[in-house]
Amino acid sequence: MHPARDVGTILNEIRTRTGLDKQGLARLGPVHPSLISRWTAGKTRPDYERLRLVADGVRRQHPDLADLADELFTAAGYSNQPEPPDLVRENWSDAAVREIWRNRRIPAAERESLIVEYLAAAAGLTDREREVLRASPSAFRRLVEERGKVQQG
Repeated sequence: MHPARDVGTILNEIRTRTGLDKQGLARLGPVHPSLISRWTAGKTRPDYERLRLVADGVRRQHPDLADLADELFTAAGYSNQPEPPDLVRENWSDAAVREIWRNRRIPAAERESLIVEYLAAAAGLTDREREVLRASPSAFRRLVEERGKVQQG
């Protein structure tokens, strides 16, 4: 990852490294080519959904540039949060919950709260366990470990 750069600089680097012109990059989205021009010139801030389309297209067609696709979000002012921890993701059967995690239109605190409530209900957590889960990002892992010890003992 490079020091903080703007969206236009990153898009130009993607275009240089892929050999695509602005229209070619827009087709990866697909988005309108004028959006790529405005983003590159810094005239408009990319909206999250259209930026995601372009970033996903870059990742799909040019996996070696995934780091640049990810950097676009930071440059555009969107949080670049990691995927949920493997322990949690493996236990989620509901695709809607995964979508909540990825939806950066929902403020981070609200996403966490929604996910905590879903996990709490799905796992049948007690009120005390819900408190622990809300208290810390690593709480779910601790909770699973504690439950495992109780079940073994």
